[in-house]
Amino acid sequence: MKYFTSTEAKTRFGEFIEAGMKSGVCLTRNGRAAGYLVPAEEYEKSELGPPASVAANGVEEILTQYSLGRIPRLSAMQQLEMTDYGLLLRLLNAVGLPRPTPKEKDRRKLDQAFDAFMDQAQAADTPS
Repeated sequence: MKYFTSTEAKTRFGEFIEAGMKSGVCLTRNGRAAGYLVPAEEYEKSELGPPASVAANGVEEILTQYSLGRIPRLSAMQQLEMTDYGLLLRLLNAVGLPRPTPKEKDRRKLDQAFDAFMDQAQAADTPS
């Protein structure tokens, strides 16, 4: 079993998840065990078992649905009970899923907004 401090787990999240999936990890805080990350199979075999919400809406399933653009970012973050978008992106990376790509109409809106912004910036820089 590997040991990670809470700071290490945050900064090396992908490595933390990988180690937890392989052999388990002890998360420490102030030098004492604060929690454990164990492989899913081991947890599911334990008497605790996964909570119904995780069994029905597993984290990887939510990440997959978000990656495919089937659920919006806010919905994925609410289902995963997180407020940090960076953490959502790190989770996607840890399980090897790509970021979702914007839909064509959204991409066009973003492009138009960027073009309008650049036009305004150029107009502001041009001496009168």
